[in-house]
Amino acid sequence: MKSTFILLLVIFSISLKAQTPVAWAWHGCGGATITASPGDLSWSNVTYEFQRQTGITWTTVHTTINNWSIVIPGDVTGITAYRVLLRNNVTLEERISNGVTINPALFSTIIPVPTVNISAHWGSGGSQPFFLVELSAFNQLFRPPFFFEYKKATESTYQNITSSTGIGISNIDPNVEYDIRVTDYCGNQTNIQKATVAFNAVATVLSTNCSGSSVSLSVQTNYNSNFRQPFTLAFSPVPPGTTTPIPANILNSLNFGYSEGTINNVASGLYVVRAMD
Repeated sequence: MKSTFILLLVIFSISLKAQTPVAWAWHGCGGATITASPGDLSWSNVTYEFQRQTGITWTTVHTTINNWSIVIPGDVTGITAYRVLLRNNVTLEERISNGVTINPALFSTIIPVPTVNISAHWGSGGSQPFFLVELSAFNQLFRPPFFFEYKKATESTYQNITSSTGIGISNIDPNVEYDIRVTDYCGNQTNIQKATVAFNAVATVLSTNCSGSSVSLSVQTNYNSNFRQPFTLAFSPVPPGTTTPIPANILNSLNFGYSEGTINNVASGLYVVRAMD
């Protein structure tokens, strides 16, 4: 990945050992949601059977490939136990979650607008940048599932993902601003949040004297860039009157022979600095 800057001279963890499925119950805004997690990262193709207890009998009331099930008024008349049977569709192994209770007295709980944290990430090699969109507190004042919408700030149409937890948004273009918003099952919607995966080459004039200027070259990111270093930079004068964006023939001819640091005795003029990871 390359980033260009113009300068004129005179910036949750998951345990891999977890094997037991876990279920949760979420009440509010007229009903409840039951969610489940396999607790095993190798289980990526799963069928969920949501089961309700009547006496000593467990009855499947909903079978789905989604890890949530909606409980509405009338489904239960009192405090009722649920559990989830998870089936690995590859190995056909089945596992049963813990039990949870659904309490109709909690159906009227008021659910606030979800609080969302967005962070930028970019892994090693040929991987693409992505956003991690997380709900800031995994507590009982949420009502999943959540409807995640995202688009480039210059576009009009959102893409969307429905999930009972936070998500990753992949295939993100670096240095492009995105709009992201989240709506919960109750219809509570967050304000639009702006997000960018930033990768920028920066040149800063430190000092100037009769011998020329001292220029600092650096790379600025808003993600953990350890996996993509070392960075190399190109720094070159361009002909007077060159328009921006810099023509491709000039960019393609640059020599990436610099590391982050200071260059001395730089003559006055228009320069282009570009970074490559």
